[in-house]
Amino acid sequence: MTARETKKRIVYGAFLALILTLGLIPSVFAQEGEQSSILASGSTAGERIYNKRCSGCHGMDGKGDGPAAERFFPHPRDFTRGLFKFRTTPKDNIPTDDDLFKTVSKGLPGTGMPAWENTLSEQDIRTVIGYIKTFSPEFTKQKPEPITIGPKVPSSKESIERGKELFHAKATCFMCHGQAGRGDGPLAPTLKDAWNNPVRPRNLTKGWFFRWDHTPEQIYTRIDTGISGTPMPS
Repeated sequence: MTARETKKRIVYGAFLALILTLGLIPSVFAQEGEQSSILASGSTAGERIYNKRCSGCHGMDGKGDGPAAERFFPHPRDFTRGLFKFRTTPKDNIPTDDDLFKTVSKGLPGTGMPAWENTLSEQDIRTVIGYIKTFSPEFTKQKPEPITIGPKVPSSKESIERGKELFHAKATCFMCHGQAGRGDGPLAPTLKDAWNNPVRPRNLTKGWFFRWDHTPEQIYTRIDTGISGTPMPS
């Protein structure tokens, strides 16, 4: 995929995300007569919110295969495998409810996932999270336990040099993220996620595109726990 094609998919995805946020997905994608069943009164509150706000991208069954999914890069999350990228829990563990709440409420910069806190109440977000968890049996098998983050290492010339050594020589982060951290390492064009979709390593020079946020604690968590479903290891 060329950089231009990627940009077009991101822009188109952002447009679809705006439609989704405004609650127009059912009227845009549903066939005539389907919308009443999508919003059927017999559904649970979480299911009704999900079907109206989330299914256009994530699919009615949570498989990440909604009618808008193919236009997004990266692709919408498939909830059924219980693999969530952004967590405070160990590698490949399920996230906590608060982890999911942060993702849904704050959105994911640089993707089509909007910040739902601007549209839904906290109660609605937590209600739809409860429904999302029903897509994967992992939520009934595991009890999520957040990792412990140790004390910060003060920034100094020595600590930066140590980090540079780890980045280039020991952890070999540069193989994906590039020598200058621009996401252009030699392995970058070959990377795919657990669903065989192409993925791009994070451009570390653009902190405003870090998912969740770019505090030291969150960067530490991404490195410590890895990003499930992607080549980013723990």
